[in-house]
Amino acid sequence: MIDVVSFFNQCHVYQTVDKSEEWLKQRKTGIGGSEASIILNINPYKSPYQLFMEKKGNTIEHITNKAIEKGNRLEQPLIDVFYALHPEYTKVDTKHISLKSKKYAFMNANLDGAFLDENGNKAILEIKTTTIQNKKMLDEWGYWDSKQGIWMERLPDSYFCQVIHYMVTTGIKKVVVYALIDFSYKKGQETREITVTWDEIYDDMQYLIQEEQKFWVMLENNTPPPFMQMNFK
Repeated sequence: MIDVVSFFNQCHVYQTVDKSEEWLKQRKTGIGGSEASIILNINPYKSPYQLFMEKKGNTIEHITNKAIEKGNRLEQPLIDVFYALHPEYTKVDTKHISLKSKKYAFMNANLDGAFLDENGNKAILEIKTTTIQNKKMLDEWGYWDSKQGIWMERLPDSYFCQVIHYMVTTGIKKVVVYALIDFSYKKGQETREITVTWDEIYDDMQYLIQEEQKFWVMLENNTPPPFMQMNFK
């Protein structure tokens, strides 16, 4: 069995029970991956101001709805499918730990999984479930490159921000997103497996660090971001 403290050697590792009160308390000590897109103001469901108020304890964080419940139920089965498809990977159990970056104390991570690939390189596993309701949502997952005659896969911006956050927090240079996609306008589902590596996103990482640090300073100084903040997405 792989020792998680050694595996995540660029993080402080805390033993927690997933979704427990202790887990929720630990989340408030820093910025988590799912909050990165909110801070960058590209999350359609929550603003930086709302996140600020939640972090300060002035509002109650609503973390349960049908989509989240569905994702929670499917998370472990999808993890099992992923590793069944990749017996060459050595699994690292992350369900009972929370991570805090040693370099950036305001950055936390709760990972769906991690592994050593066939070459012994570290990687993070991120599980996603989503329902495509219109063409705009479909386009967030990729586009047809007519010059090359191939489909170019990509991640929706909010997921991409989460991936960047996890790389910065852990120092691990590869994330694999394994996603189950439902289609509201037709029967059927698809799975996508998209890999993002450190070298592809270095400039994005620097920008994310800068913006998360600004947000954390606002929290420390009790200075909220603007209530109304223009979203250019």
